[in-house]
Amino acid sequence: MIAHHAPHTPLWRRILSLPQTSFGWWSVEFVGAFVAVQVALGIALGVMRATGLPTNLAAQPWLMAIVLSVLGGLALAAVGTGLIAVVRRGERSIIVIATVVLPIIFVLGEVIVPWLLSL
Repeated sequence: MIAHHAPHTPLWRRILSLPQTSFGWWSVEFVGAFVAVQVALGIALGVMRATGLPTNLAAQPWLMAIVLSVLGGLALAAVGTGLIAVVRRGERSIIVIATVVLPIIFVLGEVIVPWLLSL
């Protein structure tokens, strides 16, 4: 008697597909929120500049702390849920892998580039 197994999905199809796990989707949603907050911040600063309001966030440390906390929290949430999806749940979608790698690159760029420019 021959056992019939479910057809195995090739790895390339799993990589090029949409996320298959809930953690994978959460990671994508956190990156989407991260991008939305960045766009909203850019629009808000543009409107402030157009109306003549001060746009120097460094002069308002409480506002800078809120913005950085929100962006940092979203980036950490995206990386954390993406890592759980990839490591624990076996997610192989390139979208989820990108949600793990891109926030890390962005945060490192925000930390390293100003430091390098100050040398």
